[in-house]
Amino acid sequence: MQDIYEHAVEGIFQTTLEGRFISANRAMATILGYDSPGELVREITDIGHQLYAHPHDREKLLRLLREDGSVQGLEAAQLRKDGLLVWVQINARIVNDRSGHPLRIEGFVTDITQRKLTEAQLRKQRLYDPLTELANRDLLTDRISRAIERTRRREDYYFSVLFVDIDRLKVLNDSYGHAFGDAVLKTSAQRLRNCVRELDTVARFGSDEFVVLLEEIDTPREAARILKRIHTEMRASMTVDDQAVQITVSSGVVLNTAPYTNAEDLLRNADIAMHRAKDQGPDRFKVFTPRLHEEAVWMMSLETDMDRALAEGEFYVVFQPIVGLEADTLMGFEALARWRHPERGEILPSEFIPVAEETGRIDALGLWVLSESCSNMADWRAAHPEARPLILSVNISSRQFAKKDIVNDIRLVLEKTNFPADRLRLELTETAIMQDARTAVRRMKALRALGVTIAVDDFGTGYSSMSYLQQLPLDNLKIDLGFVQKLEQHPENREIVRAIISLAGGLGLNVVAEGVESAIQKQVLSELGCQMYQGYLFARPMKPEQAKALIMGNRETTDDD
Repeated sequence: MQDIYEHAVEGIFQTTLEGRFISANRAMATILGYDSPGELVREITDIGHQLYAHPHDREKLLRLLREDGSVQGLEAAQLRKDGLLVWVQINARIVNDRSGHPLRIEGFVTDITQRKLTEAQLRKQRLYDPLTELANRDLLTDRISRAIERTRRREDYYFSVLFVDIDRLKVLNDSYGHAFGDAVLKTSAQRLRNCVRELDTVARFGSDEFVVLLEEIDTPREAARILKRIHTEMRASMTVDDQAVQITVSSGVVLNTAPYTNAEDLLRNADIAMHRAKDQGPDRFKVFTPRLHEEAVWMMSLETDMDRALAEGEFYVVFQPIVGLEADTLMGFEALARWRHPERGEILPSEFIPVAEETGRIDALGLWVLSESCSNMADWRAAHPEARPLILSVNISSRQFAKKDIVNDIRLVLEKTNFPADRLRLELTETAIMQDARTAVRRMKALRALGVTIAVDDFGTGYSSMSYLQQLPLDNLKIDLGFVQKLEQHPENREIVRAIISLAGGLGLNVVAEGVESAIQKQVLSELGCQMYQGYLFARPMKPEQAKALIMGNRETTDDD
């Protein structure tokens, strides 16, 4: 028996009820980091305080022994001689004298440290994001659920949820590679941690999305202060691979969390607020209100109705004239989509276009607009010689332009409608081009090889630099209506427009101003050297029959309804 005792793998021990070792085998000493059993017995004089990392584990062992006489498989964290933590599984019993009075405790322990480390690693993999080491979606959802429960139990408990999205991360990934983008994410994660307290949770929710759970907030203002701090910190320049980078974030916040009963609804509404902020431009934040939810439900209903609308012909095309500034000579038309809903009436493009882009339906809608407008113009050209010089401008969304087969799609439309390529002008936004500039240039060159011309729409609102513009195969610039409509009130906008027109002239590009509504705006544009314009001053977007009448020389057009 003594041989088994000395050579056992498990640590075998006897202790007093008060907490001193009576005896221990070599394995017990080894597990606890002592050179010999004798050293262990001499050094540990108070097991509860010297050996246990958490004294309550010792108290639990004694309680179970008093109640049941023995303990099987109790797990506890103990401290080695060198101060390191060791996890053990304890099996013990009380030894009584002949009268039934407790004499000592004896038993054996198994070192389960490696198992515990493996379990912790697996738990980390299950609950934490491997790239940023932040909480993942599952852990976040659990902690928000617990926060909701605390709200029910405590009247003085307040928490808030922030949804944070990095603006234009895809542009960085496409420009510098995904390893670079991952480094930006890791730096961003650390900055978010630095903006909050230890008791708060920062989680990675999606590829470029983070959620912050702020707990024990005194007032909603405190959450708003932290949100502003996040925007300030994230805006600061960072260095990644010796490259200086500046990012911004869009965020949404739910301040009034008391009505919520589940984490999913709360996260959904914070996400809704974030997307609404993102719609307004980079580096914005939005506080969630019930009205935002109503608008989101409205958008979802539009998404459901859109498939039917495309199939049943609820969409139609209107044409806004593009005219020369000097003599109001008709130069062409811009084709625009409209939606007449059978129950809701006319739905604004500002409402259905974002839904179409977000859901991918913009591909089918955009191709239909292109085909329908080319077909109309081809018919007018065949019937009226006056229509033959006219240009047709059609918008191509970012999502459409990103399609690999976009060039072939346009070629097929031109062949099907018998519309000449050199009369078609495709309008692209700066954002669509700069999302993947190299691929964009290749596609633009392929489109020009078909014979079509290309314009940058809403110029001045995107991310392209003046120097990079020289590398793009362009024919036209369209000045954003935001600049045009402020020409009268803000002198600095006149200088911006002057610079755009001068730049275009230097690159051999024609300029179209959109959104011209007053004679003064037209006069200023003419003085600055702009060649063409469109806007309500000349005509609102018109139905095909009205556009046809305009071509034939009948200037009596009516507003689009």
